[in-house]
Amino acid sequence: MVKGLEMKKDALKNLTSLFQSEYFSIPGCARRIEEYAKEQEKFEGRDIRKEVKLKMRKNREKTQG
Repeated sequence: MVKGLEMKKDALKNLTSLFQSEYFSIPGCARRIEEYAKEQEKFEGRDIRKEVKLKMRKNREKTQG
């Protein structure tokens, strides 16, 4: 059992070091970048803080009234 836990610990340590060195593959990266750009366009020009404040105010009014 101890040997199994040590093997899991070593595997986790290796995965962590690979992640920290940014050694990973992202298939379809270009497609994801395009999707990300489209999502960003949705939020351009919007004041998210105001929208969140309005939603919070509406939720408070619902719970109070």
